[in-house]
Amino acid sequence: MSTPVSSASAMSAMSAMSALPAFRHYCICQDAEGGTLELWRGADEVACLAFDTKRSLLVELHVAIGPAEQQRDLQGFQHLLQLAGPLHHRHLLGVIEGGEDEGANYYITDFLDGERLDTWLKRVVPLPPWLALTVLMQLVEGLAALASHPRLLAGVEVLHSGITLTGDRVDDLLVKVCDLGLSGAKPVSTEPRFVEARIIHDTARLLLYMLTGTLPEGAMTGDTLPEGPDMAEVRFLLDTLTQASAPHHPRTLEQMRNLVERCRHDLPAGTAAHPEKLPAALRPRLPLIPWLPGGAEVAEAAGEDCALDIRPGDAAQPYRHRGTERATRHAVMAQVLPPPGIVPAEFFAPLLNQAWAAGSAGGAPHLLRLRVWDAAAAVPVAVEELPGKWTLDDIVRLRQRLEPAEVLMLLRQLDDAAESAALLDLPLYWRSPRLVPLEFTAPDAGPALAAPDKLARLPLGEWPAFRLKVRTWPLMLNFTQPERFQLERLLPKDTGLPAMEAVPGRAGQVPPPSARDFALLAVWMMGGTAHLRENVKPLLYETLHAKPSAAESRREFLERFRQRVEVSAAPASIPHSAALTSAPAAAPEPGAAPVPEDPAATDVDIKTQDHGNAGRTPPRPVPPVRPQPPAGVNPSGRAGGGRGRRNADRRAAAAAAPMPGALAEAGLGTMADSRGTPAPETPPGQDQGGFLNRSPVAEEAGEGPALGFAEALFGGRNPLSSDSRAGGPGTDSPAHPLFGGAVPEDHPDFATEAHPAGDPGVPEGAPLGFMEAARRHSPFMQDHNVLGGTHLPRRRSPWMLVLVVILISAAIAALMAELSGKAIWHR
Repeated sequence: MSTPVSSASAMSAMSAMSALPAFRHYCICQDAEGGTLELWRGADEVACLAFDTKRSLLVELHVAIGPAEQQRDLQGFQHLLQLAGPLHHRHLLGVIEGGEDEGANYYITDFLDGERLDTWLKRVVPLPPWLALTVLMQLVEGLAALASHPRLLAGVEVLHSGITLTGDRVDDLLVKVCDLGLSGAKPVSTEPRFVEARIIHDTARLLLYMLTGTLPEGAMTGDTLPEGPDMAEVRFLLDTLTQASAPHHPRTLEQMRNLVERCRHDLPAGTAAHPEKLPAALRPRLPLIPWLPGGAEVAEAAGEDCALDIRPGDAAQPYRHRGTERATRHAVMAQVLPPPGIVPAEFFAPLLNQAWAAGSAGGAPHLLRLRVWDAAAAVPVAVEELPGKWTLDDIVRLRQRLEPAEVLMLLRQLDDAAESAALLDLPLYWRSPRLVPLEFTAPDAGPALAAPDKLARLPLGEWPAFRLKVRTWPLMLNFTQPERFQLERLLPKDTGLPAMEAVPGRAGQVPPPSARDFALLAVWMMGGTAHLRENVKPLLYETLHAKPSAAESRREFLERFRQRVEVSAAPASIPHSAALTSAPAAAPEPGAAPVPEDPAATDVDIKTQDHGNAGRTPPRPVPPVRPQPPAGVNPSGRAGGGRGRRNADRRAAAAAAPMPGALAEAGLGTMADSRGTPAPETPPGQDQGGFLNRSPVAEEAGEGPALGFAEALFGGRNPLSSDSRAGGPGTDSPAHPLFGGAVPEDHPDFATEAHPAGDPGVPEGAPLGFMEAARRHSPFMQDHNVLGGTHLPRRRSPWMLVLVVILISAAIAALMAELSGKAIWHR
């Protein structure tokens, strides 16, 4: 096993490595002989490899090489850069900046760690229909993102797109639009309809080329495809794209995207079937392989203690080789790091030295350990332990959607890893679930891992014991594929997520996990925003939409998440309605024989008791219900009624009712603030009883059943019990904030009238329907208010006004959307 070198020799090596030609803050990458690394060369431009020292990422430097008279003028070129710079899309190669230097236009783009589409197709055509449609669909997604910028779309060359692989599965194939024609000649026309028609025609030619292996020059039809029912949908798609007179011929890129998506969906089962992993022959090549050390050099740098399985150029397992440590027979992974001509060593060697000097995290069970590292070696290779073939991504894929309790267990392990890294003053590289391995610590985990189908049906709590392990040093992928470490890419089509800024890419300044990071990871593990559980959805949405300045800490988020998970896991207490209808059991006198239990009551108790909370404080008993006075008369003998008195009764009932046992044990009523002191989640005295925001806690606290929509609008049923009209026990006057919770009896503005003697009271039975409630008069709307001899109109329900406002707002919004759509169409 190698030993760390001295700091002086390491610094001298790093200073020699960083002697690269620089252009602004970009280092021009060179090979071993000092030549510039060219990634791609065309008739109009050449793309070279460069390293961005500000973001610690590899980029592409595109320089125009065509005649000066064929290049775009500087003003038009800068205008295109201003249009392309803000565009960020999964299927677009991002443009960073550009300008003019020594009479030549140049621009900087993200690095494509893959292959150009034209060179890839020369090796793999013809493609199976499922793969051709997959490539076409992603390409159309990128083209549709440019539809609002016809000047950029006019310069696109579809065959110069790029294809890369972010994993070993078919879903990991990623196609990006790369060539926007920024270095080419000015297009013939930038008229939107003409540009989109040309792009649709070129895309149809590309589809035919992918399916047949030949590029047609004349008219194109689906007759050139093989006969058979399996190709009927593909033949229909090709005919529709190529024939302008076809009934469903697309006129826009959006229409073409819908057409391709429909064809993919309607493919026969035999044609749409594909392997889970992309075959090796179809994988794109890595552009940096020619300038990286070969297998023999990597094996020599790893040392004689490790036996490596060299697989050069594998895009599914990029820049790493599996192996075995000879002495212990433990699995290891040799990570190939960039040579000094590509990435200066000062951007990764100090972090590896720090991890090695810290004992390779030997005392932190959730951190990976380094087995071999030598900063002075000519070939930078880091050999790390390999806990197993399972990763965090494999858990989510196997279980599909995790429960909140399972998510909490995984988040706690990541939090432990973050705390261990912080104690050692090390960065934590955790943002790619596929690069977070699992270590099964149970001695009998072998048989269970051999049957993953059985594990998929078991909750994580019943799996063999395991723990997550995270790296504290960068990999080659941190410089070549930074999108792997952006959590937003885990849910690329989830419209319920807010727009979030990307994490800074500098390898040495990786921020620790935040509450928002954990919330986003939790949403991904639970299957997206459409599958979130109701008990945790408000917390996750609140954390994701919180401003960075007001965001809570990671520990606070985990504590609140734990409370919600435990509350949902606790069984429900006895319903409040049952407690009101049953008299409390009298306490037995000393020396009396125990009263036999009622079988029915015993059965209810068994169903509602908490079997997992032995030894904890039992829930408080429900207080007995005192006899209530008749409707319309309060305890003081005065007549009462009206909406103000009923609101006061609801607040009093909610304050007097006990908290359900499971909620009281879980501590839902209070929440610790940032200073560690408990703070109430709801301010005291604040009424939260509206039917729009009624919660199960308020339901069980004595506020009565939730109102239906029609009942809330038309007052068809009083939500409280019949005694609430009289103010309830212990309530002499309606509550009002201006008078300290009670209105003076002689106040003229808040005087209420008694209900008539013939008031039928609260109707019993099932809730009223919408039309029934609409035709029925509410009891508190039967009388007219008399003021100065003038009869005032009846008081209507406030929810009717809310409904009218909502309907008017919806009509205005629909009108504005229609006018906006017409304006966009005319423009």
